[in-house]
Amino acid sequence: MDERSVAEAQENTNAACTPYEKEYIRKDGSRIPVLVGYVLLGENRKESVAFVLDLSERKQAETEQQKLVSLVENSSDFISIATLEGQLLYINDAGQKLVGLASLEEVRQKAVLDYVMPKDKAYFQEHILPTVLFQGRWQGEFCFCHLQTGQPIPVDYNIFTVTDKKTGEPIALATVTRNISEQKQAKEQILQLNRNLQRRITELQTLLEVIPIGIGIAEDPECQNIKVNPSFAKQLGILPDTNASLSASLNERPTNFKIYREGRELSAEELPMQYSATHGVEVLDCELNVIHENGKIVKLLEYVAPLFDEEGKTRGSVGAFLDITERKQTEEVLWNQQKWLEDVLNLMPRPLLFIEPGTARVTFANRSANELAGGEFPKGVPAAEYHTVYHYTNAAGDRIPNELMPGVRVALGERLNGLEVDWHTPGGVRSLLIFADTLPAMHGHPATCILVFQEISNLKKAQKALSLSSKG
Repeated sequence: MDERSVAEAQENTNAACTPYEKEYIRKDGSRIPVLVGYVLLGENRKESVAFVLDLSERKQAETEQQKLVSLVENSSDFISIATLEGQLLYINDAGQKLVGLASLEEVRQKAVLDYVMPKDKAYFQEHILPTVLFQGRWQGEFCFCHLQTGQPIPVDYNIFTVTDKKTGEPIALATVTRNISEQKQAKEQILQLNRNLQRRITELQTLLEVIPIGIGIAEDPECQNIKVNPSFAKQLGILPDTNASLSASLNERPTNFKIYREGRELSAEELPMQYSATHGVEVLDCELNVIHENGKIVKLLEYVAPLFDEEGKTRGSVGAFLDITERKQTEEVLWNQQKWLEDVLNLMPRPLLFIEPGTARVTFANRSANELAGGEFPKGVPAAEYHTVYHYTNAAGDRIPNELMPGVRVALGERLNGLEVDWHTPGGVRSLLIFADTLPAMHGHPATCILVFQEISNLKKAQKALSLSSKG
């Protein structure tokens, strides 16, 4: 026995000591908590009666209770207990912070209704509380009220009754409630993103409906299904909801058109969208002809890019198709007009040049000019390099520098009227009179300098012969 406890018992009138806790060591070495107490007997109090009480279960219960208390106190959820009448008895720290309370003293001065939003109090009293008392639980989305700011706090409200173990009767109200403000905000952000995305999709769909450029989208690597917008459908002569793929199965592929390039029909593998998806490359500036059953020809300029999945593998392609039929027809008309003009100018007996203002580059020389040059007239040479292809001399026999050559002078805006020069060509020296001026921009054509040669070589020879005969 403990000496201090013996001394205490001897001094007490009832000869008993205050019970105290100790550890009892079993034979196997395990320890169990016990409560020890005893009473001294006899006149001399030399004998004693002791009791030893095993505290294992009580200690275990206390430990579990401490764990539960720690769990409640450290939980981020709102945990509270109230009387059946709604008077608050306890709210954990997280719950106090959530609704703006600072201590348990403040908690005990409040009721459950105090942290319910004013607009929801009637619903709480008429629906939630009766449900809890009758069914034992109510759970759903609800709003608490912050007692300092009055702001609503969205929560997942789980309120239930605490029952007596013996009678099963409810003795208190309790709640374990979770703040879902962040979830609600995240959900609202997702909803807003979805709304914005839907707007963008609607805008894109509207754009594809009205844009005068054909758009085709294939969502499979083999391009067996190609969706088209109204413009592309019109170019192909099909309905907008028709599969436009020429590599689709026989019963799905369109048969009212064929695709040609440079006079040759393309196979399905050579088509731009299929080629792009198969090889994972862009196909740019590709000109093709759509030949319809009725003989109609639609000329398209195509731009196609592959589509890739998350692993970098092609999953299809998207193409833009510009109808250039009218442009090609206009180009052909202009080319024919240009060819007609060149043919007319080639019939002229006088050598004639077109020169680009500023640069002095010769852009056109008629047949007579080529004959004068003894071959093809030098074209595309800038002013700074004139001396490499043109050898002109003046009446005194001095070579004319680049900046004073006739082509350069007219390109810089000077008008020439009968300028006399000698041009040294592989076929000999040609004596020339040069007439030049600038035709201003008109009818969609840029300004152009026109230079005309009049060869006077024979005239000069005749004048020289007359001069010699008169002297004789």
